[in-house]
Amino acid sequence: MTLTNEITNLIETFDFSFNFRAGNIIKRAAYALSAPLACTAATIDTVVGLMQTTPTIATLGMDDNIAKSSRDYLLSSASILQMPYYSLLRSINPNVHIDVSEIRKDSILHPMVTSPILRKSIQLQSSRSFFHREISTRLFLAVYALASVVTRVADGAIGVLAATLSFLTLGKFNKINVIAYRSLKAPALIYDICFSAVKIINPRTTFS
Repeated sequence: MTLTNEITNLIETFDFSFNFRAGNIIKRAAYALSAPLACTAATIDTVVGLMQTTPTIATLGMDDNIAKSSRDYLLSSASILQMPYYSLLRSINPNVHIDVSEIRKDSILHPMVTSPILRKSIQLQSSRSFFHREISTRLFLAVYALASVVTRVADGAIGVLAATLSFLTLGKFNKINVIAYRSLKAPALIYDICFSAVKIINPRTTFS
């Protein structure tokens, strides 16, 4: 299990058996302290993932264990801003709740633009045409990488604006909280770029 998963589990399971006032004070302090921990853990995991991407590329993504480990660590890049935001918001308002179904979703713009591109590249992998299977697939993956850069940057801008509004309104508007939480997955661009690089080298790798 990655450091990010450990910290995320800790943040999501804070439960104190104190009276209401004391409980809220301790919760606020705990969430505030967990913010830098969450950011640090996600950053460390991402660095580990980047380091493991080198042997993944060197083995053409054919070593499933290395590819899976690299992928798992790189996925933590999505939490670099997301979890600190969540922790700080809970330190301001411990009663804020973001629905699990929303937490599991990707950012706002990125999947809308990149999912069709990725699906097309997957379809082309099984084409009988050598050109489509080996060339077109890689071209679509390159387009996926470019689209990821544009959409992740846009999502990041939306996330910063939404997070600012979320803090100013003390987290009282769930819709704003959800937009901020999802859009702040923008650093997942690191995963997207590594994913594209590995898949362009070997479209059939398990790194996905």
